[in-house]
Amino acid sequence: MRRWERMAVVLALAGAVPAWSSVAYAGQLPDDIHPASRNRLPPIDRTELDAERRAAYDAAVASPAGAPTGAAALRLHGSGTLLRWEAPLGRRLVELTILTAARELDQPYEWALHEIEAIAVGLEDEIIDIVRHRRPLTNLPPREAIIIEVGRELLSTRALGADTYARALRLLGKTNLVDVIDTLARYAMVGAELTGFNQRMPVGWRQSLPLPFTHPDDIHPDSRSRLPLRSAETTSTATVLYGRL
Repeated sequence: MRRWERMAVVLALAGAVPAWSSVAYAGQLPDDIHPASRNRLPPIDRTELDAERRAAYDAAVASPAGAPTGAAALRLHGSGTLLRWEAPLGRRLVELTILTAARELDQPYEWALHEIEAIAVGLEDEIIDIVRHRRPLTNLPPREAIIIEVGRELLSTRALGADTYARALRLLGKTNLVDVIDTLARYAMVGAELTGFNQRMPVGWRQSLPLPFTHPDDIHPDSRSRLPLRSAETTSTATVLYGRL
């Protein structure tokens, strides 16, 4: 063991640094981690990218930051499409992914809008109710079940176990799995924004998630959230409460 590795272990045992630091310094990675990318996906192969993603890759390489890393590199393994509308996974399974994110964040506004879309693109009521009520996934088709399982595990435990990841990769393929996780991340962000500003349901809409309700006293009646609508004098475009993402 090299000197700096011995020092890292000693410091970890002494409590001076977290125990995981010694593992990271010693170069010991989980079995499903690629040593070059240091995540579960291999390094980007530029020749496998389509023209749009290749341009994004080249622009990153030419920038001061250099080759894309982190989330930017991970997303290059996906389809590179507008996920909600054009992902190869199909609208039905994309809406299932979005509903899973909305449910794990207990976000009724996001859920309500996407429940309508999910029904419109053919997602079965029985599957929607399984997500709504967090029921067991037994008897679901494999791809539908693994999408819900990935969303539940990732958003509720803030982790995705190696076994779950391996099954998802086998059932969905790399591109679709990257798109699923990217969609979960995007709509978790949307849900956090809606929750942070306490976005209420549109007038006349009924909340369809089984959540407790307390009447708020900080909601603007025009926007039905904690922020007022922007007046026509301050904006040149129509205000929307929920845009395309």
